[in-house]
Amino acid sequence: MSEINFIVEGMKCGHCASAVEKALKNLQGVESVKVELDEGIARVELENKETDLGRFKQAVKEAGYKIVGTK
Repeated sequence: MSEINFIVEGMKCGHCASAVEKALKNLQGVESVKVELDEGIARVELENKETDLGRFKQAVKEAGYKIVGTK
């Protein structure tokens, strides 16, 4: 398993965090997601190290937010 931490722009409340979490959890290969609203971070545990960052960015964009980097 591996972990990647995304910096997410636009989250202001618990509903925002839930929307980002749901969008990321629905992606294939994602084991778990924990969103830290105060830090603006989404911590994603993956089944393996192979990642296509574009699919994460697209899922978050479709939820109304933006991944601006990794941490």
